[in-house]
Amino acid sequence: WLAEARAFDPAALAAVDRSSLELFIHGRAEAVAFQPFEGWRSMSLGAQGGFQTDLPELLRAMPMEHAAQVDKFLARLAAVPRRVDQELHWLKRGIALGWVPPQAVLQRVLEQIDEQLLAPPQSNPWLEALQHMGPQIPPATQAALRERATEALRTQVLPALQRLRDFVAGPYMAAAPADGALSRYPDGARVYRLVIAEHTTLPLSARQLHDIGLREVARLQREIEAAW
Repeated sequence: WLAEARAFDPAALAAVDRSSLELFIHGRAEAVAFQPFEGWRSMSLGAQGGFQTDLPELLRAMPMEHAAQVDKFLARLAAVPRRVDQELHWLKRGIALGWVPPQAVLQRVLEQIDEQLLAPPQSNPWLEALQHMGPQIPPATQAALRERATEALRTQVLPALQRLRDFVAGPYMAAAPADGALSRYPDGARVYRLVIAEHTTLPLSARQLHDIGLREVARLQREIEAAW
């Protein structure tokens, strides 16, 4: 994607398309820069969201105007066990590479999974999209589709989520560090430099960034005291 995007002639594009191309190239270049760090990329579970929340959010965004669209929704529910197994493979690979999120993050992940496991079908985030089925779907058909979805939740989704939870609470938590300082991970310093560049777009070191923070806090404190 990056090579194909760089092959475009920006001069042949309208201004707004040139901006879109620049943004796309920037994003793909960042992704390529992170590619060598397989362990970092294996950490897909985060306290503010991740694999455990991405799937229900994807389903929530699906169009549900027609019965055929609901059928695609049901097909995705049926595919959840295989998708969870794929993710477990990469989480195990992360353990082998020495890249596991810290314990506090995983504790929050477990809370998020538990919320999904315990929610009843009518309020479960995995089935939220069913509340927006189009009026052109007859009521009887809607009821039948909800019944199929509820059965898929019970027999496909929840058992897969339970496997994910058991793994996170067991071997993944056991391998988790007490803190998440990147300096303790293999190649963590190199990853940290990439993360800084990703968030600031500037060639700053961690020390430079920290010093900027200290100066800004001191400046704000002076302004607060002057206003007080």
